[in-house]
Amino acid sequence: MFRFPSENFLAEEIDLANPDAIHESFVWFKKSLASALRKELAPIAFRPRDKDFDIDIKAQGRRAIRGIAIDFLASLEDPDVVALCYSEAKTASTMTEVLTALAVLAKSDTPER
Repeated sequence: MFRFPSENFLAEEIDLANPDAIHESFVWFKKSLASALRKELAPIAFRPRDKDFDIDIKAQGRRAIRGIAIDFLASLEDPDVVALCYSEAKTASTMTEVLTALAVLAKSDTPER
């Protein structure tokens, strides 16, 4: 599974870190990847959740990958993703799904926040 290094990690690796520049680069990179991979990410983000909670590793992986797809698409400020997250925050049955939805909503500049 692909994860960005955190902004804090990047700042620690640079002698004279510029937090604003690191943040802007981080946002730009995420939006660029999300835009380039939109067709691949959308089916993952918008696929139905598993009906029943399952703790096995495959179910955990599906939830994690779906959360990453949602987070990437949210960087494009897509209203459909915000609507999905609003619904997920109210109806999700796992902490992973709820936290993903709330994190996206918290970063959005929308009435759903």
